[in-house]
Amino acid sequence: MQQALPEEPRRISAVVRHTGISKELVHHYIRQGLLPKSESRARYSEQQVRLLQQVRTLREDHNLPLELIRRLFSIFDFEPDRIEALTLSDSLSKRIGQFAQDGDLSSSKRLSADELMRETGVTRERLSEYEKARLVAPLVQSEPRFGAYDVNVVSLCEHGVKLGIPFDAFRTIGSYVGIAFDLAHSEFYEVSTDRALDADRILADLFVRRELAGSFVQNVLAGLTQRRMQGLLQQARPQRASLDAIVFRPSPLFLRAHGIDEQIERSREAMRELPGDAAIRLRLGWLLLHAGRYEEAAFFLTESLDKWPEDFTLRTALGCSHLLLGDRQRGTEALEQVVEAGAQLPLAYTFLALSRFAQPSQTDTPESLIREAVPVLQHVEEALALSEQDPTLHIDSRVFCAWLMTALPPVFACRDRGTKLLAETLDELQNAPAHERRGAGWHERALINAAYFLLESLTAPPTVQPKASPQPEAEPIELPSVEQLRTLICRLDPGCALAAAAYLIETEPTPSKRSHETP
Repeated sequence: MQQALPEEPRRISAVVRHTGISKELVHHYIRQGLLPKSESRARYSEQQVRLLQQVRTLREDHNLPLELIRRLFSIFDFEPDRIEALTLSDSLSKRIGQFAQDGDLSSSKRLSADELMRETGVTRERLSEYEKARLVAPLVQSEPRFGAYDVNVVSLCEHGVKLGIPFDAFRTIGSYVGIAFDLAHSEFYEVSTDRALDADRILADLFVRRELAGSFVQNVLAGLTQRRMQGLLQQARPQRASLDAIVFRPSPLFLRAHGIDEQIERSREAMRELPGDAAIRLRLGWLLLHAGRYEEAAFFLTESLDKWPEDFTLRTALGCSHLLLGDRQRGTEALEQVVEAGAQLPLAYTFLALSRFAQPSQTDTPESLIREAVPVLQHVEEALALSEQDPTLHIDSRVFCAWLMTALPPVFACRDRGTKLLAETLDELQNAPAHERRGAGWHERALINAAYFLLESLTAPPTVQPKASPQPEAEPIELPSVEQLRTLICRLDPGCALAAAAYLIETEPTPSKRSHETP
């Protein structure tokens, strides 16, 4: 913190102690015209001492030549407060560097309107909007030339518009800055009427105020964009400790209707007859999971893996059971072992994606949320690619992967793609017979989960997604109504938790047809 200087002039010895500049250099700076002349050569005023400190700052921190410092001091009328405002601004510090590089105060880099449009990708009409909104302003009206911070302002605004921030919000910011600038400017010249015609001082004042206003606009726009990004990333992000809330768990009525308990007992009998058959053990493990008996399944599958430690299908089922029990750490570890071993099992990738999606975020910054969501989407893409090898058998992977795409933050622009995949999968399930290899009740559970996820997607609040690259227009797809989805879930298992959740979702009237484009 700078020490307060006394009002009375100082002797050279006190100046040397306070500034750290030698007596010889002080005299040299005076000869170079860096300090205004004083009445007494033996005494130095507060203004001179502060200017000496600023000379040292500009020399040591910015490596500016003395000639350029002298010209800056002259333009700013040797007023320490005005020069300090220049040196403390980050934006102005960069501009000072440009002055030093160009060797002339008036020749720092300028962009023509065409150069600004090429660099930011905006049209001439759009640039006119920025000028009318007073967000940018050419430095010379006769031949429009823009500064480097104008590029930053335009780029920030364009990025914000893509994130859904109305352009009027930016226009309002520009207006406020303009009004504040005009008020301060008129007040300054009303008070200082005797200096109002000093051209150098007017230009210097405009220069400082415009730079500071530009920095302010950039900071506000950056903050607004950051908050919008934060909202997009956190939107529709569920905070669940367990996947049990979204995975269909059958009611006792469903279990009796499909004879699932009887299937479990038959598998136990077959296992007693063929204790060395890993396939029978795997089927029993999946049946226990199908019945919602997660703890029993985890115990049984752990026991089975002791005999077949290299069986990755058993390990995948074990990972799923741990996740459904709420033990995310053990479930994730089991599934990661499957993936790292290179096993091409879509359910392993699917439940690993579900695990990482359901993990509570450590921080709420956009950067951390993006880092957490990117691997989820990567696992989804890998699972979907593997599911193509046998779409009927691996329909569970398609259902959960499609839901993840609808539930990921909108900044990833995959909600429409997920909704479309859910609708197609639901239609396929409704028009295809149950697959024998899946067993009794598996077809219906997939129908319930797909219907519930599609219901969630159709009733979620609309979001403004970032603009995707142009794609061929997709054909409209038939979407069931909210009531149709609720009826389907209730018909298949009215006693399950998803049926109750479906009727608790607040909805608005939903059209029966929508056009979905895959981004």
